[in-house]
Amino acid sequence: MKFFVFSDIHGWYSSLIRGLKESGYEPNNLDHTLLFLGDAFDKESDERDDYGLYCSLKENVENGKLIWIRGNHESFLLSAIEKGSPTHFTEKTIRNISCGLNIKNENLSGEEQVQSLIDHGVYSFIKDNALNFYETKDYVFTHGTIPYLKKENIYLDNWRDYPKDKWETFRSCNGMKMVLTGVKIPGKTL
Repeated sequence: MKFFVFSDIHGWYSSLIRGLKESGYEPNNLDHTLLFLGDAFDKESDERDDYGLYCSLKENVENGKLIWIRGNHESFLLSAIEKGSPTHFTEKTIRNISCGLNIKNENLSGEEQVQSLIDHGVYSFIKDNALNFYETKDYVFTHGTIPYLKKENIYLDNWRDYPKDKWETFRSCNGMKMVLTGVKIPGKTL
């Protein structure tokens, strides 16, 4: 199996498609798998296509072509939907996806936009399909880092079983810094 690993798309769907094509990704090749390390949405861009990106991610997960790791921006989006109140990070993402889902009515209120993401299964799809990490024989893939003790600068022995809701702190951590300061997973590359 050949992995095509990418991260921090932030709505730049056309750039993702172009990059995958240039890297030799073939959607119909059964040996090609996409591994997305999170942060699908929430940045400013002229070519931002949150709805197109969401639809593509969903289709590829459902077809077994994509493994999706949850990033801090997925967490921001889920939190905004749960609270019913978009933040500066999520407001445009919610509007863009909602408009894609509700093409006939682009004048929905913010509350109606949030509700449309719940009604159309966007919330549950992201919550249920974006993983905390993905592990192969030699690698651990994550967004940020794995759970570790910051003061002691050591990873937690039970990081694989760490409660899902406790991973939030580590999604925004700098995994490179962790590795460069000597925190390692025996036999694995993070």
